[in-house]
Amino acid sequence: MKIYISGKITGYEDVAKGQFASAAIMLEKDGHIAIDPFQNGLRTDDLWEKHLAVDLNLLMSCDLLVQLPGWEDSRGARLEYEFAKLRGIPCLCAEPDDAGKAVRMHQTLSIGITQIGLSVRTFNPLLAHGIYKLADAAFLAPDEIARIPGFGRTGQKAIRTLFDKLGLEPPVNCSAYGVPPSREVIKLRYDLT
Repeated sequence: MKIYISGKITGYEDVAKGQFASAAIMLEKDGHIAIDPFQNGLRTDDLWEKHLAVDLNLLMSCDLLVQLPGWEDSRGARLEYEFAKLRGIPCLCAEPDDAGKAVRMHQTLSIGITQIGLSVRTFNPLLAHGIYKLADAAFLAPDEIARIPGFGRTGQKAIRTLFDKLGLEPPVNCSAYGVPPSREVIKLRYDLT
């Protein structure tokens, strides 16, 4: 996966350079290609607009945007975020040393519900109610999953076992990992309450 690292740079160049490098190391350790804007080929004294243009071009070819803490305070990072959203590039926030872990969680939550080893009898009621990926199921609290029509005790046990195995404790804020729940699941949560 090709991952662009975003965060506040202007006024914090020395600190930011270390944070971006640390995040890149964590991502590359997991086999990803990390795009660090400090390595964009421009001089540090080049115009901000020139950096932004090159960085957005680099971001365009990425699969994911990892935002470091404080990114909201950066005009450039906010523009990168908006650009990523327009391009359909998932965005997630992570501490530099936890970037790899956050991306692994993103990948886990993105797995299709039919691809996680559940029986057809277990995943059919989930699909019927708009639960298409693991993030959709993890978004719901255990008592909400238990109230899904047609989803019996065997299915509940299978989901609980899967969550335990993955170290997930629902409900999970899946959007924080760049995998927002489907509209159907948000509506389902409303209908179940």
